[in-house]
Amino acid sequence: MSKLLNLIEGDIYSIPLFLSTEPDNKSFSRYKFGKEGEKFVFCRVISDLKGSGELIEVFNCISNFDVDIFKVISSPLVFPALAITGDGIYKKRWRRVGGKEDYVYDKVRDSNFNNINLFENNEPVKIWRASHLEQRIIDALASNK
Repeated sequence: MSKLLNLIEGDIYSIPLFLSTEPDNKSFSRYKFGKEGEKFVFCRVISDLKGSGELIEVFNCISNFDVDIFKVISSPLVFPALAITGDGIYKKRWRRVGGKEDYVYDKVRDSNFNNINLFENNEPVKIWRASHLEQRIIDALASNK
C-alpha cells in the first residue's frame, strides 16, 4: 500500500476523533472535513517500514481541522511511535495538513528514530488499522483527563 500512498517523512496528517466506528474500508474522498465541532489529533510520518506499514507518532494536540503545524509538533506524544496500515490515509479518512514545506524535519533529531523499538517482549510489531488506532487514541486521551 505504501507505493500508492507516496508518504513523505515529516508529513503531518489529521486523525478525526469522530470516525472510529466507521469501517476501515470506507472511502472519505468526498467528505468535507472542517465542520463545526469536528475534533482531530495529528500524527507525523516518521518512516516507511517497507511492506510492514508506516511508522508514525501521534501528538497530544486536539484541534479543529485548521491547525498550526508548530503547535502540533511542539505537543507531547500520546504514546510511543507505532506502525499503521496506511488505510486511513489511502481512504482519505486522515488528511495531510502540512509537511516539509512548513518546517524542516529530521527523523533522528525530531522523532528520536534511532531509539524507537517496535518489539514488545520479542513479539513482532502490531500494525494498527485506522479505526482501531482512532479508538486507542480516544481511550488514551480520556484516561489522561
